[in-house]
Amino acid sequence: MDEKKTDQQKRAERQLEWKLGKKRDAGSQALFDQWKETGVPIREDEENHSSKIWKEATVKRVLATEVPASYYGHRGTWRDMHKDEMLKLSNVIGAIGKYIGSYVHYKTGRDPIGVSIPARCDDEGTIIKPMGPALIIGSGPTLDQAEDYIKDWRGGVFCSMGNQVSTLVKYGADPTHAVCFDSTLTIEEIQDLPLNPKKTSIITHPGMNPVTNEFYKGQKYWYKVYSPASTFHSEILRRAYDFIYATHFPFSCALSAQTAFAHAMGYDPLILVGGDFAFFETQARFTEWTCRRRYGKGTKKWGPRDWKVNKPGTPEDHSKHATLIKSDMGHMTQGVHIFYAMTTMSVHWLDGCNLYTASDGLLNGLVPRVEMKEYMHQQDTYGDQFKRTKADIREWIAPWMASKGGFYVPMFDAHKLIEVENFDVEMPMTLDMLKKEDPDMDVDAVMAECTRLLNKAPDMPYGPNSIKRKEV
Repeated sequence: MDEKKTDQQKRAERQLEWKLGKKRDAGSQALFDQWKETGVPIREDEENHSSKIWKEATVKRVLATEVPASYYGHRGTWRDMHKDEMLKLSNVIGAIGKYIGSYVHYKTGRDPIGVSIPARCDDEGTIIKPMGPALIIGSGPTLDQAEDYIKDWRGGVFCSMGNQVSTLVKYGADPTHAVCFDSTLTIEEIQDLPLNPKKTSIITHPGMNPVTNEFYKGQKYWYKVYSPASTFHSEILRRAYDFIYATHFPFSCALSAQTAFAHAMGYDPLILVGGDFAFFETQARFTEWTCRRRYGKGTKKWGPRDWKVNKPGTPEDHSKHATLIKSDMGHMTQGVHIFYAMTTMSVHWLDGCNLYTASDGLLNGLVPRVEMKEYMHQQDTYGDQFKRTKADIREWIAPWMASKGGFYVPMFDAHKLIEVENFDVEMPMTLDMLKKEDPDMDVDAVMAECTRLLNKAPDMPYGPNSIKRKEV
C-alpha cells in the first residue's frame, strides 16, 4: 500500500506523525500493532521504557509553546514576584506621572503611535501607491559629494541610524527615514544625533535594544524579522508580534535593508548615494560629521551644536583585520563589501525596483548611473531612459549574481536564494536536497538555467573585465 503513495503523501504523513508525537522505532511500532490487533496489553518487560518515548510524545509538543511563553512571559513573572518593590507608593506615583506625561505627548502629537511599515506594494512587488524618488544613503567615499546637492533634494532620504544622520543634517538635509536594523546599536550612539522628530521617522524592529527604541519620540515604523531557517524568527517572533503586519527577511547590511524598505513604502526610483561597496585610493569611507548639543551659558535652553569632523582614514587603516582586495573591475574593497553588494542586488532582483546609482564602485555598469545635479533639474523625465520591467531587471542581474555564486531557485511557487562556492560540486547536491522538500521541482531544468546564467556572465556588458571567464 505504501509503495503506491506519492512522496508528497508520505512526507505529509511523517510530518503528521511527528506533530502528534506518534513516530516510533521499528520495535515499538511492532508492539503497538500487536496490541491493536489482539487487544491484549503488552507485558512491561517487552516495551521500551527509555526517555526517547517521553521526548517523542512530550518534549517536541511542549517546547513549541513553552519556549515562546517563557521568553515573553518574563515581564509578567518579574512583576508578580516583585510587587513589594513595584507597588511602593513612590513608585506608583512616579508611574502615574510617567503615564500622564506619555498621554500628553501622544495627544499633542509629540510621541505618535507606532505603526507597521506602510504597504504600498502588492504581493508581486508592484507599487500601487507611488511616493516619488528616494536617495539610499551608504557609507562609501562618494557620500562626500552629496554635500553639493542634497540640501535641495525634495524626495525621500533613507539612511541608517548613526553618524549618517548627523552628516546629512550638517549638509542641510534631514533624512526622511533612519533605519534601525543592527541590534548592537546602543543608546550612546544615538542620543546626541540631531534628529528632528518632525522631519525624520525611524524604521525599527522588536529585536533592537528596547532603550534605543523607546528613546526616539517621533514616528516609528515597525517590522518583524522572518526566516524559515530559524525557529526563533519563524515561530516565536511571528506568534508574539502578530500585531506587526510588515515582515521582512534578515538583512546583512544597511543598504539592502534601506532599499527593501523604500520600495515597500512606494518610493521609486531609488538612487544609491555613497553605495560604493569599495574604497578610494586614499579614502575608505565618507567623512563623518558628529555633534553634541550643549546648554547655553546660564540657561537651561539648548545652545548651538558642537560639530566635529572625523577623518575617514585610508583603505589600509580599515584593513588591519581584513584582507584588502582588488575587484575584477579594479576597485579596492574587502570580501564583506563584495558580499554586501551581492545581497543588495538580491533585493533588487526580488523587488524589481528601478535602482540607479550616483556612486562609484562595485556596481558600476551593473546599475544605471545618474548625475545628481542633472537628475534634480530634470527629475520628471531624466530617469525614464533607465526604467525597465522586472523581467528585464532579473535577466540583467542574474548572470552577475551567478558569477558571485548566488542563484534564485524556483521553489513552492516562489524563489529560494542559495549560495554555492563550487558550482559543479555543490549545486547538484543542493538541488537534490531541495527536491526532497519540493517534489515538484524540476531539478534538470533548474540546473540547466543556473548553468546558462553562469556561462552568460562573462559576456554581459557590465564593464571592462568585470567578470573573468574561468578556465575549463
